[in-house]
Order: sequence, then C-alpha cells, then structure tokens
Amino acid sequence: MKTPALLLAGMTLVSLSATQSHAQQYTPTDGGPAEIAMENPALQWCDNTMGELALAADRAEEAQAIGDNAGAAATLMQGLQSASAAARPYRTSIYTASAIFRGISLGNALTAAVASDANGSKLVVNFLAKYYLFIQNESYKTDQYRYGLLQEESIFRDYITAQLESVSDTLIEYSRGVVFPLGNPKGYTTVMTLALQFAIQDLSSMLTAARNACQIVQLQSIQNELLAFNALPEHDARGVTKDYYMVLQRVNARVQATISAIDTGCYYRGPRF
Repeated sequence: MKTPALLLAGMTLVSLSATQSHAQQYTPTDGGPAEIAMENPALQWCDNTMGELALAADRAEEAQAIGDNAGAAATLMQGLQSASAAARPYRTSIYTASAIFRGISLGNALTAAVASDANGSKLVVNFLAKYYLFIQNESYKTDQYRYGLLQEESIFRDYITAQLESVSDTLIEYSRGVVFPLGNPKGYTTVMTLALQFAIQDLSSMLTAARNACQIVQLQSIQNELLAFNALPEHDARGVTKDYYMVLQRVNARVQATISAIDTGCYYRGPRF
C-alpha cells in the first residue's frame, strides 16, 4: 500500500514514498549488466545507501503522520548524517556521496534560517523530501554514467538542473506568473546561495566548461547578488524591511534562464571560472 505523501499546510507537495523500498534491488537503469555495478565498490555503496535513505524516509513519514514535523525533519537530517559516515571514502569521487554532504550543508542552512518560524520544520521536511528524491533519481544515475555504464557527459546537465530545482520546487511557488515564498523567504535566499555555489563547482569541473562559460559567469553573478542581499540588515535605518519580493522575482527568473541555456554554447571574453 502506498504510504501517504508529506504535507505542508494541508497541501500535498513532495512525497517520500516515491523513494524505492529498502527491499527493492537497485540495479543499473540503462540496460547495462548488473554485474558491473555489483563489482564496483563505489556503486555497491550507492546501492546500500539508497536503501538506508529509503528507510529514513519511511520513518520521517511516520513521524509526520502523527504531527511530529520536527521529528520528521530531524529523521531526514539524521539519515543524511548516517549515510555520510560511510560516504567519506567517496566524497570527492562520486556524485552520490557529494550530494549527501551537500544535503547536510543545505539542510543545516535552511534549519538555521527558519528556526524561529512556526512552520519552519514543515519547510525543512518539504525541502529534504525533494532532496532525497534528487539523490535517488539524479545523483545515483549520474554515477552510473561516470563509471562507464553510460558514456554521455550530457547527463550532468540534468544533475545540475535538478540540484537547483530541488530548491526552487520546495521553497517558492508560482501563482499567475508571480513568485511567492513558501514559509520564510530567507529560507530560499539562504539555500539558493549555497546551491548556486555547488552548481558553479559542477559546471566548472566538466569537460564542457568552456562551452558553458557564460552560464558559469551568470550563476556567479546571481550568487553575488544573493550574498549582498543576505548581508543586508532585515530593516534599514528607517525601519523599512528589505525587499524579499523583488529579489525572489529577479533571482528565480535569472536562475531559470541560466539553467535553460546550459550547453547552448557561448564565447565569454574575460575571466571564466
């Protein structure tokens, strides 16, 4: 029987039940021989980790089902922390391990940004639920490419895009062409700043980095805008609250335009990375 979707403010947003059951066998999804994955220690670790994260997701849903959103958030964070212990040998060599450590950083940043909010725990759960799916659906698949089961580097575009969308899909929403924050807007501006840094690192490390030089520069520009905005006091000397509304509209539009232009090619005259 399908487990219930995680809820935020009574509205179904992200379902952790979409993660595969621990009892299911993780095998290459591109038709390649399963033996290749089983003979590779890194991919074996990935298989085991997917099961561990699925169990953590199940426990988080059980906690939220009884209204314990703080417990659900803590369970999802603990799932990443537990997985990170065995991930250390692979931290710089495979994307699934890197994604786990990044998830811890993003989760901690969001938790701190919304700590004083009544709905803060719900927002953290919604973000981490999406991030768990990103690990399963994108990081794991990307590592199959890197280990020779698939050869095209173009898969990294999906990975980088999904990494940024895990923020946009859970911390903001759209209504009639306008962007609104889900919960405290500081959650989006804080987490997107960090997610942009990860995307810049990934694009810069690719063989196609020169082709994406313009997109790398654009992402750096967006990150710098957010860094400057985040550094502003919440209220200026006149008591005016800083304008999250305009920043969300502009930053989201720039992020979406930039990721849609990845791999389109450009020639940027100036410092690239």
